[in-house]
Amino acid sequence: MKNQAKIKAGLVVTVLLVVGLLVVVSLLFVKNSSPYRTIAQAKASKGNGSIHIQADVDKKSVLRNLINQELRFIIEDPKTHEAIPVIYHGAIPESFDQATRVVVVGSIKNGIFEATQIQTKCPSRYSADEKSK
Repeated sequence: MKNQAKIKAGLVVTVLLVVGLLVVVSLLFVKNSSPYRTIAQAKASKGNGSIHIQADVDKKSVLRNLINQELRFIIEDPKTHEAIPVIYHGAIPESFDQATRVVVVGSIKNGIFEATQIQTKCPSRYSADEKSK
């Protein structure tokens, strides 16, 4: 009888730990995820939390400061043509020069999107995928 009680108690504790772990992981995932937004939606959010924006890069606006590992450029919504300046500090993605579209992750401060991450979208890679379809 005592062994069965110990097994039941151990099973209850294990189930509670697994459920608790799932709740914590779910909360962390929801907290760290952010949906894609348009530039207009990002501006309206007033910098609350992390934001993802997918937009076109204005190639004429790109300024690099290699000493400070700083990249400045303007992104534009291809549908509305709304634009916002972006500043990024860190390693510049190798494919940035070829990319026409980027996904920037960060927040807006003083009218500038301060990116913490940049993901490039290379048109040649995707056009090859579409040709194979």
